[in-house]
This record gives sequence, structure tokens and C-alpha cells, in this order.
Amino acid sequence: MGIPSRKFGMWLAAVAGGFAPSFASAADITIEGDITSRDLVDGYVAMILDYDGTDNIHVRVVVNSFTGLFEGAIFGHSNAVSGWPGMTGGSPAFGLGTSFATAHMSVRDNGAGTVTLTLTNLDGNPNRSVTFTRGGWSPRPGGSDVGFGMTSNKCSLDNFKFSNSPVCDAFERDDGELGRLWRIEHGTAEVKSKEARGDGAAFVIWVSEGCGECSGVERFSAKCVDREGVNIVSAKVTRGLPGGLVALTLSGGAPTEEKVINNKGKAKTKWVGIADDGLQFVFAAFSCGYTLEARPICP
Repeated sequence: MGIPSRKFGMWLAAVAGGFAPSFASAADITIEGDITSRDLVDGYVAMILDYDGTDNIHVRVVVNSFTGLFEGAIFGHSNAVSGWPGMTGGSPAFGLGTSFATAHMSVRDNGAGTVTLTLTNLDGNPNRSVTFTRGGWSPRPGGSDVGFGMTSNKCSLDNFKFSNSPVCDAFERDDGELGRLWRIEHGTAEVKSKEARGDGAAFVIWVSEGCGECSGVERFSAKCVDREGVNIVSAKVTRGLPGGLVALTLSGGAPTEEKVINNKGKAKTKWVGIADDGLQFVFAAFSCGYTLEARPICP
């Protein structure tokens, strides 16, 4: 796979100029993912849209604690508050008229006050689906953030994405933290068995500037060695997303190296003949909008 240098160069220029592209900036937006009642006990999975730091849409699909299956839904706002002022189209809380353990969940905010919940592929059956709509939502000025919510750690979310994007996060990484692609506003959330789980009324916001480009848990290191009087600085990324892009930079005028992360999640480079001894500053800039730093010392 070749390095798409023109695209990557445009991204670097955009970052340098302070431009932060976002899938969540459109007025009409849909987010989606695969949901599972993993332990067949209780809980919910929610999609969060139009978050401005104060309020937001919060649509959740709820597990019946007696059956362990998804059987209800609630259209709400803030963090799991039922309903919103001026809601039209019916009650905020209702039964789905069916039950299932797995589904593809999508929530659309059309930017004009109408919110739609669609559940498809119920229990793996492409012919089973349900759709519900409520109106009267007042769009939030500056409400560009999206994310997910959960509680009880008994449900899971996978393959989070926007309707017009590749999969943003498939959670294909070791158990542990969600990583830099997400910001946890409330509760707890983690990756478990390559899915997202949450507890304590988890409220989690997507913060990456791209989809399907970073793992969010990359590690970055650099070192400097003296080889027969010549300083060599090497830099390495590990735990990256295969196929992702990274720009490796050594301060002091050395050329930036654009790399594609390989199938093992790694990328590396080196600079030979570094004139200055002492502390060096090395950076790994990822196309998702964050930069990691290492500070090796040349002898």
C-alpha cells in the first residue's frame, strides 16, 4: 500500500492551520452501531447527538430485566433524562413491540427538530426492523458532538460510525481503556472482548477528527545512539491501526517522514547525522488530530 502523500499533506496543512474537520458538524447527522444485550440481565445502550456541553439528544434502547432482552426505548436528553420540552409524536418511553438480544442501532437528528431511532437486523434477521420518530427537539447552537451512553456494564456497542463514514471505531484492541478517540464525561467505559462497555450512566463523546484512521491507544518512543561519532535518532509507533497514517518529525529542521502503519500496528523511521547533542524533541502526528511526543537524549 503506497503512502497517499497528497491527502496526507493536505491533512498536515489543515492541522498546521488550525482547521479541525469533523463528521459531526453537519446539520443532518446519523450515528449508528451494533448493540448487544451481552449478559442478558439489564441496562441500556444510548446514542448521543447535538451535544454542546450543556444538553443533547439521548436516545436509548432498554433491556427488560425480567427477560434480558431489548424490549423498550426512551427518547430523552441530557444524560438519560426522559423526554424533552415540547416533544411531539408520542410518549418518550415505550415498548418496541418486539424483543431481541442484538441489533444494528441508528439515530438520526435531521437538524430541524426531528429525531429518528431505527433498529435493523434484529437477532441477525435482515427482515426484522422497527423505526420510531419524535419531534420538537430544539437544536443546540454549537451542538456538534456525538457519542454513546450505557449503564450496568451488561450491554455492548460495536462498530460505531456515522452514516456517511467508514467504521470509526471497531474496538479491535486489547481489553482496557477506550483511548484517545473518546472523552468520558460521566461514568466509566472500557473495551472488553473487542466491544465497548459502560457503567454508572456512562456518557462518552467521540473526539477524533477522522474515522477508521487511528487506534486511540498508540504508543510512541524514540532513542538516539552514537555510531562511530554519528548521532542517529530513531522513532517508533506501536499499537497503531493498520493502514493508518502518521507524520514523524524531529525538531531542528530534519525532514518530516510520512508513514503508513503496517499490519502489526507499527511504523518507524530514523534520522542519521544529527548535529546537536543533548535533548531531542520527536513528534508523531496522527490524522485523527492528536500528537505524541518523545524526548531522547543524544550522547
